[in-house]
Amino acid sequence: MIQIIIDLDDCYDGEYDVYCYDAASYVQSRLLLDEVKDGKRGSVLLLIAPHIANYFVDLRSVPAWTKWESYSYQRLIEECAADMSLGAGKLQELESIMGSKAMVIKFLRACKKDKDIEWNILNHLFYEGERLKDIKTETELWDWFETATLNERTDWINRPVYELLYQTVEDIKRPFWDLLLAIKDKNDLDFARKNVMATYLFNEYPLSSKSILHQRIAFRDSLFFDPAFAESMLEKHRLLAEEINYTVFSCRDSLSIFESNDLEIFLRRTKGYLDEEWFWVWNHLNEHFSESSIENEISRLLAWSRVNRPELLLLQKLFALKIVIDQDYSQNSWEEWANFYTGTYLQWFPSLERGRNIIEGLKGIESFNDILKEIINRILLFKEKKERQYQEFLLYSFPELLRNRATNQRLLKELATYMESEKVFFLVIDGLRWEIWEVVREILEDNGYFLENDNQYCLSMLPSITSVSRIALLSGKSYDALLKEKRAGLFKHGVFDESQQLQRFFATRKVAFKIGGLDDLSELIQQDADFYTFIYSQADHILHGAGDINRNALKAMMEEFIQELLKRLESKPGMLLAISTDHGSIKVSSKQQISLPLAEGFTAEAHGNSVYLWQENEWTGLSGVEANIDSEKWYILRGDKMEEYGLPLWDKNERKSVAWLFPRNQYYVGRKSGNYTHGGLSMQETIIPYGIFRKQNLIYQQLWIEIGSYHMIVEENSYMEIIVFNPNPFGIKKVEMNLAATGFKEIIRDLGPRTRKKLRCSFVTAGYCCKSGCFNDEIQIQVDYLNDSSQQIYLVEIPIVVPVEKKTIKDDVAAKRSLDF
Repeated sequence: MIQIIIDLDDCYDGEYDVYCYDAASYVQSRLLLDEVKDGKRGSVLLLIAPHIANYFVDLRSVPAWTKWESYSYQRLIEECAADMSLGAGKLQELESIMGSKAMVIKFLRACKKDKDIEWNILNHLFYEGERLKDIKTETELWDWFETATLNERTDWINRPVYELLYQTVEDIKRPFWDLLLAIKDKNDLDFARKNVMATYLFNEYPLSSKSILHQRIAFRDSLFFDPAFAESMLEKHRLLAEEINYTVFSCRDSLSIFESNDLEIFLRRTKGYLDEEWFWVWNHLNEHFSESSIENEISRLLAWSRVNRPELLLLQKLFALKIVIDQDYSQNSWEEWANFYTGTYLQWFPSLERGRNIIEGLKGIESFNDILKEIINRILLFKEKKERQYQEFLLYSFPELLRNRATNQRLLKELATYMESEKVFFLVIDGLRWEIWEVVREILEDNGYFLENDNQYCLSMLPSITSVSRIALLSGKSYDALLKEKRAGLFKHGVFDESQQLQRFFATRKVAFKIGGLDDLSELIQQDADFYTFIYSQADHILHGAGDINRNALKAMMEEFIQELLKRLESKPGMLLAISTDHGSIKVSSKQQISLPLAEGFTAEAHGNSVYLWQENEWTGLSGVEANIDSEKWYILRGDKMEEYGLPLWDKNERKSVAWLFPRNQYYVGRKSGNYTHGGLSMQETIIPYGIFRKQNLIYQQLWIEIGSYHMIVEENSYMEIIVFNPNPFGIKKVEMNLAATGFKEIIRDLGPRTRKKLRCSFVTAGYCCKSGCFNDEIQIQVDYLNDSSQQIYLVEIPIVVPVEKKTIKDDVAAKRSLDF
C-alpha cells in the first residue's frame, strides 16, 4: 500500500517514511516504492512538498495501490478547532506564540475541549500554566515563576508571550513583569530577588546615596511592587540580605544617609533590616543615651527593626525590670516572698536558662555609656537587696513560720486526708529547686497528670540540709521534737530512720519505703501498701550539676525517669501522685568562699552551706568565740534560740550547741557540687515545691485578659499594661501576644497553673487606631499548652488623649502677616 500526502502549507505534524522536497529525497522515495512493488515492503507513506507532486503522477494510474491526500492549514484548523471560536486575530497570535503552523496544529489537537482557548494556551506553553488564571498577587506570581524555573521550564524565554501573560494576570505592574520575564535560570532568580529587596531597602535613601549604590547593585529608584512582597522576600532570604548589607558596608563612608545625626529622619528613610543601619542606630543610642529618651524610643525602635536585635530586646527588658524596681515594695509575709521568688525573681534572674537571665545578657553591652551602667548597677543592687531582705526575713520570722506550719512538716498531714479513699505514691526528689520543679511539672502535664493543690510552695527546715529537712518531711516533726521524743522513750529506732518515722506517722496504714533508682522503684511498686514513698537518690548528681546544662537537656534527662515512673504506676490505677523535696540549692560560682577561724575549745562542722558550732566540755556560749565571727559575712542563730527553730540545744551526740552560722548573700561556705550547694538561707535553697497530681482528662480554658494601667496619647509614646491569667490546673508553655495595629509583640514562657503575669506594652499610637476618643486594637494570642495549641483575640478599646496643637508667637504672627511692598 502506498500513501501519499501533499503538505500544501507545511503544517503536517504526523509520521512519515520520507519527506520529498529535493532530488535526493525523491530518489530515496523511489527506492522505497520499488521495495513495495517487489513485495519486500508492505507499505510506505510519502510526505511530499507541493512542487514535487508532479514527479509522482505515474502512481495515479494504479489507484488500487495508492491513496492520495492533501493537507492544508485551513482544513486542519477546521478539523481541530471545530468547537473553538478562533478568529483571524487569535490564529495569528497562536502562530506567533507557537512558532510554526505545525506547532499550532499540534497544540489544537492536544486541547481540552471542555476548557477555553486561553486556558489551553497557558497549559500547553508553561509548567503548571493553568495556575496563572487564578493568580492575583505579586507573591503568587513570583512563586509560579520560581517553581517553573526550579523545574527548568523557563518557557517564556524567546517567546512573544508578554501581552498574553500581562492580560492574564491583572494588577501587576509592567516593571515587575520585565523583571520576571528576564529569568532564565536559578542565578537569574537570585538576581531578581536582590533587585526587589534592594529597591525596597533603598527606596527612601537620598539620591546621592542611591547613585553610589547603583554602581554596585541593580535596583530601581521607585517601588514597582507591594512593600509586603519585598518584606516577605527579606524574611525568607537572609543570605541575600546579608550580601546587600555587605554592599552597603563596602561603601558606607561614601553614603550620605549615614552622615545624618537625626534619629527620626534616619528611621524614616531606612527599613530596619540591614546590619549597617542597625549599627548606626546603636551607635546613635550610645552617644545620645539618656534614661528618659531611650525609654521613649524603645517601642519605636522595636517597630522599626525587622530583624531580631538582642541588644534592643535586652534594653526593652531592662526598662521593664526598671519599672518593677521603681514599683518595688517590702514583702512582709511568707506568701508574698514565695510569690516574689517564683513570679518575679526567677523571671529576671534564672540560673537554669542563662539566655533569660538579664544579668548574663547585660554582660554583652557593658561598654555602653555611664547612664546605662548606672541602671545596670541599680538592678544588681535591687537583686542583692531582695536576696538580703529575704535572708533576714527568714532568719527572724522562722519561729512564727514554723508554728504556722509553713514548712514541709505539714505535707504528711495533708496527704493523710487523701488516704481515706485512695492510695498515695509520694516521690521525694533530693535537691529539687524551683526551676527544675517547673520542668518536672511540665513533663507530668504532658503525660496527663495535673495539679490539685493551688499553692505549690513550702519552706525547707533550717538549716536547709538533707538530714534536718528530709526527716521533717518524712516524719511531720522537727529535729528537736523527734530528739525529745527519742529521749523520752517514745520510739526505739534512730531519729533519722526515715522508713520507721513514716511508719510511725501512719501507724494504722501499710507503708512501703525505698531509696534508690529505677530498679528499686520496680521493687517498691510490687509491694501491697497504702502509702508508697520513694526517695529518688539518683537525681542528686543531675540536679546539682543542672546549672551547667540547658533546660531542654535537663528535661530530657528527667523525662526518662518520670515516664518510667508513670509506666510503673499504671499497675496501680487511681493512685494519687505527690512530689516534693527536702531543700533547694544555690549556684555559688560567683560567690566568695569563706571559713571560720575558731577559738580554742570550739568545734565547727560544715553542713553544706552552713556551719554547726559546738563545745564538748565547758559551755561558754558565743561569748568565747563571738570575736571571731564577722557579722558582715555571717548570720548567727544562737544556741539559746535553737528550739524556736526546731533545732535541739543538745544534739543527738549530746553535744551542746553554740550556734548555727549561715553565710550572707555574697558568700558561701563548705564544699560545692557542680557549682551548687545548699544549707543556707537563700530563696533558692529554702523555697521548695510540692504538688499533688492526679491523672485526668481536662478541657482547656482560654486565658483571662485584662487591661491594667495605661497612658495613651495620639501619635506619641504611650503604654498599657496587659494582665494575663491562666485559669487552668496546668502550665502554659508559651503565650505569643501580638497587637495587630501597633505591631507590639511579646512572648510569655512557662505561665504556671492558676497564675497571672503582667506585661507593659510601650508603643507610638498611630492616628488610624484612634477613633471617637478611644484607642482601638486587637490582641492576637497564640497559646501553646501541653501537646496542643489555641488562638484567641481580645479587643482593646480604651480612652486616649488628643494633644492640643501648640502654636508659637512666631506662628501666630506669620499667619496674620501680609506681604507689604
